[in-house]
Amino acid sequence: MNENRKVVGYFMDGGETTGGITEFLRTLLTNIDRKKFMPIGIFVGPGDCVTDIGPLFEKKIILNKGRLVNYKNSSNRIKKINANVTKVGLVIKSILKLTALIKTEKIDVIHVNYYPHHFIAGIAGKLTKTPVIWHWHSAKSYTKSTTKLLQFGLAHLCHQLVCCSRFVFDGMKQMKPNSLIIYNPIDAEQIRSAQVKGALKARIGHTENKLIIAIVGTISRIKGQTQFIEAANLVLNKYAECLFLIIGSETEAHQVRFNLTERLRSRIKVLNRSQSILFLGEIPQFSHFLGDVDILCMPTIPLDAVRGEAFPYSTLEAMSLGIPVVIHNVGGFNEVITNGVNGAIADCSDPSKLADAIIQLIKEKERWEEMGSFSQNLINKQFEAKKIIDSFHALYSGLTKAKLSAS
Repeated sequence: MNENRKVVGYFMDGGETTGGITEFLRTLLTNIDRKKFMPIGIFVGPGDCVTDIGPLFEKKIILNKGRLVNYKNSSNRIKKINANVTKVGLVIKSILKLTALIKTEKIDVIHVNYYPHHFIAGIAGKLTKTPVIWHWHSAKSYTKSTTKLLQFGLAHLCHQLVCCSRFVFDGMKQMKPNSLIIYNPIDAEQIRSAQVKGALKARIGHTENKLIIAIVGTISRIKGQTQFIEAANLVLNKYAECLFLIIGSETEAHQVRFNLTERLRSRIKVLNRSQSILFLGEIPQFSHFLGDVDILCMPTIPLDAVRGEAFPYSTLEAMSLGIPVVIHNVGGFNEVITNGVNGAIADCSDPSKLADAIIQLIKEKERWEEMGSFSQNLINKQFEAKKIIDSFHALYSGLTKAKLSAS
């Protein structure tokens, strides 16, 4: 193994996995040039994320027994205060331990994908004169105080801000003018070769004469499962042969705060659609079974401070297989889906608009192959894994050269 490899430290929490970021890291770590770079996973504490992607690193290091992100929610004021005090202590310990680790492991670049972990990595990088990449995967409207905090961090603790889509870039460029847009990579060839045709249909017991329409993602108010169910009910009034699948699970935090899954199940019962709208839960590496889906529906909605989904990872996976996609007209989806060309776009204000978009696609079934070809060409041109990972290779190399020049 090349002893001159540059060491890249990927800093994250360690708790529950976050779909798009996890898939980004999985694709990046699977394809990174290990002759030039040595990836190390650095986790604040133990958890599912360590188990899930930890084996992809050449070395994984857990800094603490606890995690920064608290997935429990309590209405008890004293417990909340104690939890916040614990978090402050954990932040301080994480900064000190990460600073020491950068020195002992001779880390050349820190790459961090989660907020507020950017600040921990940024401070440790500042103390060790190590370049830190702030990779931004969210699109929010920030309060004045948070905006000022981010502006300070981006100015003093971040060497390069990377935005995962133009939608994210447009919201961050005023804070960091020299930001880069590097889309998350899609290993289209791997997705196509990994397809297990018929497995999803066999799993649900519906193998004939069914048009399968699926929504994929964490069960949350933002992902649009509520709108999906209401739209499905309207579509089924006209196309009884449709089968609607909800794939994904609710995080522990959301279960405690919202219990959305049970509310959605209750709504399906009220609509008397339990045979036509199915919950399948979390399916690991669902992209391997995506080929059984006829239409993917991704009706993300703006909610509170969230302006929309930053990067439609599942959408790109579907596009790589030539599957038409129905989206809402918000977020990063508009960067990859063109209405009537490779999918359908609905206004997010009313589930009936989403139903109309699904029906539009059903009526244009004879054009699905044409739509699929357009999507696959777009994937190969803009999102192919090797091209995008080469951009990260260049970024890592450039920052390590700058570090050497400064030292």
